[in-house]
Order: sequence, then structure tokens, then C-alpha cells
Amino acid sequence: MEFRYGLWTGISGLMGEDARQLGEANTKPAVFMKDIPAETLACKYDGTRYGQLINISALRVAMRHFYDASAITVSVRDYHMARINQPADTVPGGWDLYVISRAAIALISHQYRYDYGQARTEDEISNDISSLYKLVTGVFVICREMMRVAHPAIVNNTPISSQDLYAFADENYIFRSDNQMVCAGSTTKIIEFLDFANLGRQHPQSSKLPLDGETDHLALLGSIVEDVDSWYHYALLTVELDHYIELKALRQKLEDEPEIRDQTKASLEICEAQYAYWQELLGEEGEYENRSFEQGVLERQNAILKVLKRPPLKTIPAKMLHARQHQ
Repeated sequence: MEFRYGLWTGISGLMGEDARQLGEANTKPAVFMKDIPAETLACKYDGTRYGQLINISALRVAMRHFYDASAITVSVRDYHMARINQPADTVPGGWDLYVISRAAIALISHQYRYDYGQARTEDEISNDISSLYKLVTGVFVICREMMRVAHPAIVNNTPISSQDLYAFADENYIFRSDNQMVCAGSTTKIIEFLDFANLGRQHPQSSKLPLDGETDHLALLGSIVEDVDSWYHYALLTVELDHYIELKALRQKLEDEPEIRDQTKASLEICEAQYAYWQELLGEEGEYENRSFEQGVLERQNAILKVLKRPPLKTIPAKMLHARQHQ
């Protein structure tokens, strides 16, 4: 899953307790998308969302579980900041915010792929976790797009205000999905969630979170995944794998499209710096022989499978390698 689909796409077809898919009408791959009716309304908020359709059915569920989902996000944030030896009140830089969003999504994929000796795909995901997916995927998509366009605020892993994150998403049509519907929820509520990811327990609304002590994040995460360290390790490995593939694609683009060489080179340099950071977070686990790109992909996917306690692959089909590089 991690290589073929990527982390967030690979789980978007799973179902929540509310009988709705995590990815709703944007589930990928499309073959897994179910036709689940949804009530829609025209968005009333200013900006690129105005007048576009929003999914009210999914919004109702997400808003009922907003603070539970936010508490999980804060817990992921606190855990990551502790792992990089930063005080809990430190605002994460853009790269760290990206890891936090990916790690939150990985809470679901780790549990559904980890080998417990029995299939878990028939289980329903709790509405708290389902809502988390719908909310935190927005943070991931914003950070990913900022990386793609080499946005100045994310080049050097510096903090990005929630207002700037929202403005970037609005101006670049990130709130509009492939099915032409837009992100639901008020501007205030979206920024409130972005603030939880940025500020954690320093958020003015943190008293509304179902969290008690400063270390309660470990208890909450432990109630979701059986092995918290394994989950975090898994999340970092998936980030490193995606950027390994992205580096290959950018280097190929540098050769194939000389007319945009300067733009590609700038993106490549940023991607290389970010990739070095992911490897630093992994430590020795981020070291591979890399005899070839194909071997590098196989080694990385097998490292992920080892964490999930699943058997290794002997090879990855060339057709699959090509499809993943060009998706």
C-alpha cells in the first residue's frame, strides 16, 4: 500500500462508524469509491469556496467529533515535538507540520496493516478517527502543495501561521477537490483546527479538548495503536519513501525538461534538504545501500513491512514502479 498508493490515498476507501468512507466522494483509487448519498449545500464563506457545493452529511459527523479529533492531533503533535527534542510550546516548522499530519493519518493505516494474525479490514473506524482523517488531510495537502511550489515559508522548516496556511489553501484552490466540491466548515473552524496543529495545548480553546495532564497524549495514542513507537517509526518510513520517489522524479524532470531547469532545480534542492531531514529523524534506519532506484524502493517498502510484522516482498513489478512515479 505505502508504495503503490501512498499513505493517505491507500486508506481513503475504509469505512467509519457513520457508514461513510474516509475519503468520501474523493476516495482513491476510484475503483474503491462507493456511491454513498450525501446532503449538499452551496458554501457561504468568502474566497474560492464561495458558491461551491459542500458535503453537509460528512460535515455534521466531523463537527460532532471536532474536539475529540483535535485532541488526537494535539497528541500526535506533542509526541513528535518530544521526539525531536523540542519544548511542547514550540510552534512546529513547515516540515514538522507535514510529518505531524502524515503521522496522524498513519494512526489508521498502521492499525489496519499491522499483522495481528487476523484481518482487520472488516472493522469500522471510530467516528473520532474518521473525523481526524477528514480534518488533518487538509493540513497534509496544504503542506504538500507548499513543498511542490517551493513556497518561501516552507523552504527552511520555519513556522507558518494558521492564517497564512488558510490563505495559501484558499488562493491555490486547495479547498476544491477532484469532484469539484469544496472543503466544508466555517473559516473560523478551519483556522481553529490549524491552530491546534500549530499551537497544541497553547491553543486558546485547549480547555475544550478531552485531555488532562501534559503527558496524556501517550495514553490517548496508546488507546488507538498498540505500539506507539512502531506507529511513529512507520509514519517516518512512509514519508522517507515518498520523498525518495519524488527525488527520482525531479532528477528525471531535470533531464527531460531543460526549458524549466531553474524551477526544477530549485524544487530539487528543497526536496533534497527535506529528504535529509527525514533521514536524520530515522537515524540508522534511514540508511540504505541504494544500488538502484528499483532496489531502493524495494528496500524501503520491505523496511515498512518489517515494522508492520508482514513478510517482505521479493520484487516490485516494473509496471507498478512506473505508475507510482507518474501518478
